[in-house]
Amino acid sequence: MSIVGAPLPFVLTLLVLLVRSHSVFSYPTPMNCTDTSRLCTSFLAFKPQPNQTLALIQSMFDVLPSDITVEEGSNGFDYLFIRKNCSCLSTSKQYATNTTFTVRSNEGFVNDMALQAYDGLAFLLPNTTRRPARVGAVVSLRLFCGCSSGLWNYLTSYVLKDGDSVESLASRFGVSMDSIEQVNGIENPDNVTVGALYYIPLNSVLVCCSFFTVVFVVTMHKVIDFRLLRWASECSFLLICCKAFFDRWGRTFTPSTVLPSESIFHGRSLLG
Repeated sequence: MSIVGAPLPFVLTLLVLLVRSHSVFSYPTPMNCTDTSRLCTSFLAFKPQPNQTLALIQSMFDVLPSDITVEEGSNGFDYLFIRKNCSCLSTSKQYATNTTFTVRSNEGFVNDMALQAYDGLAFLLPNTTRRPARVGAVVSLRLFCGCSSGLWNYLTSYVLKDGDSVESLASRFGVSMDSIEQVNGIENPDNVTVGALYYIPLNSVLVCCSFFTVVFVVTMHKVIDFRLLRWASECSFLLICCKAFFDRWGRTFTPSTVLPSESIFHGRSLLG
């Protein structure tokens, strides 16, 4: 059947169906698994929206402040790295982690609202595609996570953004391009999709900058000396957070910075 000469409404309807079909089949799928008894530590890279407070994010991901690692940008929080237990679902044999989402608007549909709130980290919710949103409703959902096959200690779920590449992610997370390509089955590093979910393999746990640690450093005048900074050079996330501390309190930081043992940070709590 040719669409040449077809009525305009028919052509528009066909285009809408094609777009929807592409959206469904291009949406990321969870990582497959076989061992349903396995439980591992995983991380989710989440870029918060301006209206998402720390308290709201803790509720969205069902985590404690100590489970959140902060990467600060020039205009506030850039990325949050959220630690969650990950397991293999016995029904679908896919890795996932559970959480709940509280609906905060009466406009639109629950599925669309949740997918937008979690910025691509949430599963498409079954039986909620056309479920109207109601303020205060609590919805159970699952988030993308992954357990390493043994080659790496941890996997981080990351939704690719404009400007990202396999090379830039490898540099940012301190891992090789080959390891990212291997865990994601990427044959051509130039052929990656913005908005798709990829797994970043890590050998070091993200412990550098939980909110409890930040508050302790600031309010208890915790000494940070050269030994910590030397260790930071082996952990890209700790290095980022050390730089964030220095930037926030008006200090100049390089990986070779040497602080005298009596050096302390002064300032208000980051939670205040």
